Formats: sequence, structure tokens, C-alpha cells
Amino acid sequence: MFERKAYQKLLDFKKDNGKYAMLIEGARRVGKSTLAEEFAKREYRSYIIVNFHEDLNVAADPFQFLPDLDYFFSALSANYNTELFPRESLIIFDEVQEFPLARSYIKYFVKDGRYDFIETGSLISIHKKTDTNFIPSEEDAFTLYPMDFEEFLWARGKKILADFIRQCYVNKRSLGPALHKQAIQEYRHYLVTGGMPQVVAAFLTDSSHFVADREKQQILRLYRQDMTKLDDEFGLKAGDIFDMAASNLGKTNSQFRVSSLRGVSDSTIRMTFKALEDSKIFLRAFDLTELNINMKQLRADSRFKLYFSDTGLLISDIYNDQDGGGSDIYRSIISDRLSTNQGYIYENAVAQAFAAAGRRLYYYTFHDNSDHRYELDFLLRRGKKLIPVEVKSSDVYSLSSLKRAMKEYSSILVSPTVLWTKDSKKEEGITYLPVYMAGLLE
Repeated sequence: MFERKAYQKLLDFKKDNGKYAMLIEGARRVGKSTLAEEFAKREYRSYIIVNFHEDLNVAADPFQFLPDLDYFFSALSANYNTELFPRESLIIFDEVQEFPLARSYIKYFVKDGRYDFIETGSLISIHKKTDTNFIPSEEDAFTLYPMDFEEFLWARGKKILADFIRQCYVNKRSLGPALHKQAIQEYRHYLVTGGMPQVVAAFLTDSSHFVADREKQQILRLYRQDMTKLDDEFGLKAGDIFDMAASNLGKTNSQFRVSSLRGVSDSTIRMTFKALEDSKIFLRAFDLTELNINMKQLRADSRFKLYFSDTGLLISDIYNDQDGGGSDIYRSIISDRLSTNQGYIYENAVAQAFAAAGRRLYYYTFHDNSDHRYELDFLLRRGKKLIPVEVKSSDVYSLSSLKRAMKEYSSILVSPTVLWTKDSKKEEGITYLPVYMAGLLE
């Protein structure tokens, strides 16, 4: 079990003494079940994991006694040979989407108050198998994302370096040549590895990105199977979009073109992208119709970008094959020899960092009088202002969009920021931060 920031959310949940149940949702293989079980081991006198995926018959058996909660809990305790202690025991409903009845009874379990409850599941499956309008009022939820860079450093035994990076960000200081070199090298390993726990574990075992890649390929196959099931059941185009997404990111204008899905109804397109968002396999960034702090209301639903929720999976999906075709790109990233047209890898990593930090993803495109197209990579809200963020992966770059935007939209934009591969500095009113600080941006 790696140290995860989401553990604090579970500690906060426990402090509320059973006032609600907690749903941990997220992509498959992101570590939901592991996090819940580790929390149970550390924080409770006893616990039971009811796994609705591995053995539904055994897991469902105690539910025959409902609504008699006394018999239900007695049967549950006997089924798993585990004594339950009022206010000292935790019950985990793992893969709760496989048995909707369990979630429908959450309100009664919480009202009873004897034990704490955690559910794990994927929203794509929960929405597929249950009434999408049904959300227990006694249920709170959070999304578990792949490990961020700070968590990756913790796993690597480099917590002191992680703390120093955070300290430098807070105090607006550079790391200095030696520590920046160490930090950016670790970040490049993170890009290639990604943040899926089993992939990180494989990399740490023998420091081989190619061994870790086998784990990533298994996850990608699992995700493709999920997308195919959606296509079979609903006639969606999720499988096609999955295959299109990675190649689309590599284009100069990576804005997704819905028009490329010919012969597909608008309702099917909306359902498809909602399913992809619910799966947490992809992150969606929306273009804005205008610059304003009310970004959610001003997003252009037909203009968006799709990012992989895990950059390591993106890299493997694009470059690897059965003959180890990913070796060149791995070496290029780690040795800082990426070509200028591969900057989308860093852009995807920044999107991943922002999402893990709880940020919604927005960007902005605009034109000047000559109809020249400009684009701000990301926009973050700070109070009643917006921070424009540009991502630069090489020494050859232009800041024309950022400078033009600051000139035309000075009333709403503040603190223009460039995330790049060098150390921190401030120049001509622009803050330059190393890309590994993306998740710390406020």
C-alpha cells in the first residue's frame, strides 16, 4: 500500500461518526479497494469486505434478511467469520455497482448507526446498472485518481525532496541546479511510469520501465474491453473514441472534432462522452465561449479536448507494441530529447495533475483581427480572476498566445504562468515554474 493523499479524506469521514457512507469512485485499477482495506486495517477494530465482483452469491446472501438489520448484520458476521463491534467496525461494499440493492439500503445502514460503511465502484458501471437519478442522501463521495507526482516521490522513498519542492513553491524560490536536475529526472520517470499503483509497484521492483509497461498494457486491454461492452450494450462509439483519443492529442490542434463521428446522433455522442467521463479513463477539458470566472456555465460543450487520466498509459498506448516499440520514446523522455511535436505528453501530465488536485479543466481559444488563432492551454480560477497557464516542453517555444491574452483580457487575467522543464523564475511579469509543480498551483 502506497501512501495516498486520499487517506486523509477517509480519516475525515471517520471523524463524523457514521453520519454518512463514503463512496470511493474512480477508474479500474486505480487503487480504490486497496485504499479502503488499508484504512480498515489501520483505523478499526474489525472490518468486513463484501466483494460483489468476486463472489456475488456469498456477498448477496445476508441481504435476504433485510429489512431486519439485526439478522442482516448477524448473517454478515457469520458469513465472513468476523465479529462486528458497534462504532468500531467498518463494512466495505467492494464493486458496489454489481449489486444495486446494497447501495439502495445505505440510508438504512447509516440511520442504524452501528457501523461505518465505505463503497467502492466505477461511475460508468454504477450509472449503467442503477437508476442514475438515485444518489443516497446519506452518501458522500470522492474520486480517486492515479498517483500524482508527489505520491510517486513518496513511493520512491524521496519524501524529503517532495517536501522541498513544495517549500520552494510556497516561498517562490528556485530549487537550484542540483536539486532541480534531480527533481526533473524523477518527473521524467514519473511520466513514463504513470500513477497506476500496480505499475508503480512493478517499476519499483526492478527499476525497469519495460516490465512496468506489461502492467500498463494489461490495464489498457481491460479498458478497451470495457469500452467494447458499452458499444455492445448501447450502440455507443466509446471503443472508436478510445482508439482515436491518443492520436488526436498529437495533432497541432488537439481539440476533439465531434464531426469526425459521422452517422452518429447527437444523443449518442452525448451519452458516449458522458460514459467516458464516468469511467475516469479520460479527462475532458472544455473551451470557453468567453473569459469569465463562471467557467462551468460558459463552457462550449461541442469544443473540448480529451486527455488520458494517466500519462503513463497514454505513452504506452501510442508508442508501445509487442516488439517493445516504446523503448525509443522512453529513452527520449528520460534523457530530455523529446521532439517539439511531442509536447502533448507534458500537457497531458499537467491536465492529470490539475484533475488530481480537484481542478476542472478549461482552456480558451480566440482570434485577432487577422483571424490568427490563439490558445491558452489551461485556465485556473483564483478568487474573481483567472490564471492563464501555458505548458512548454522544449527550449523552442512561443508565448504569443499568453502575451496577447494578457493584453486583451487584463481585467480578468492575473499571474500568467508557464510550466516548463527548467527551474523557477519570474520575467516580464510572467511566472515560470518547473512542470513538476503543476499539482501545487493555487
